[in-house]
Amino acid sequence: MTKTLTTLLIIFSSTITFSQVMVEEIESSQSLIEAYISPLGESIGQGLNNGWFNTAKPHKLGGFDLTFNFNIVSLPNTSLVFDPNEIEGFSSNSLSPTLLGKGDGATITYDHPSGFSETFKMPDQAVQLNNLPIPTLNLGVGLIKETELNVRYIPNTNYDIKMLGQGSVNLLGIGLKHNLMQWIPLASKLPIHLSIQGAYTSLNTSFEIKSDNIDQMVELNTVAYNYNLILSKKLLMLTPYLSIGYSNSITNFKSNTKFNLGDGLNAVEFNIPNDIDFTNLGLMNYSAGIRVQLALLSLHISQSFSEYKTTSIGAGISFR
Repeated sequence: MTKTLTTLLIIFSSTITFSQVMVEEIESSQSLIEAYISPLGESIGQGLNNGWFNTAKPHKLGGFDLTFNFNIVSLPNTSLVFDPNEIEGFSSNSLSPTLLGKGDGATITYDHPSGFSETFKMPDQAVQLNNLPIPTLNLGVGLIKETELNVRYIPNTNYDIKMLGQGSVNLLGIGLKHNLMQWIPLASKLPIHLSIQGAYTSLNTSFEIKSDNIDQMVELNTVAYNYNLILSKKLLMLTPYLSIGYSNSITNFKSNTKFNLGDGLNAVEFNIPNDIDFTNLGLMNYSAGIRVQLALLSLHISQSFSEYKTTSIGAGISFR
């Protein structure tokens, strides 16, 4: 997780430069920043909402598993560019890459509330992220009444982006899975498992970007949650499983008062405090996967289908 975020922050920091154009209208500035940065928060949120389960059957009381998941989020084309003309107060003759996209930054005209106009150029970007990997480590513990507690945790970890700056990251996630078959008359006789699952994850990052001209403090915090109905059937060592569910996420972006965005002297300065919530629209998720159990070793792979398709691959130890 730390290495992935470090790579993204290096890309992000390369876009922040001196500025000549100043935006002082709060709604306009926040809309432009959201268009540029929010696809990152949406893709992180989708990655955090995956990899919570690989079977519908909860652990028995005292059973447990420790599983490493690698959730690979496929980024849709709509997350790689944005249209400045859709933002009030801004206009352009071309689309511009988001933080995740690649290409020449658009030249944008900003219409000041006072009545005059200025232009600035969004950054040119040489790197495009088509897939975003989100690694997680999950602990599952069996409780009473065929209920399972799931936990994800990364302690506060500091990292250094060398010449660009330094920051920290921490993660906490908690979830529950509960067997529904026990409450349905005669259902316990059926050779399948049906459970309901829900989870909440909080990922917090803060970083300071420093160079000859830059000294910026930035925070990017994502809260993700999901609910799923899971069906599975064990066939010897194999357990295929299906799920249907709902997921959502909210990313909060904070920066110090003067936040600069753009290219060289033709950049734009947002001379207001920025504290913005990027709310990802709720997504219905459908997934299918298979788990292989070899004594205590378990392996699994699954594919979720939504706007941000996600492939989850994992391995771990599982008991009871």
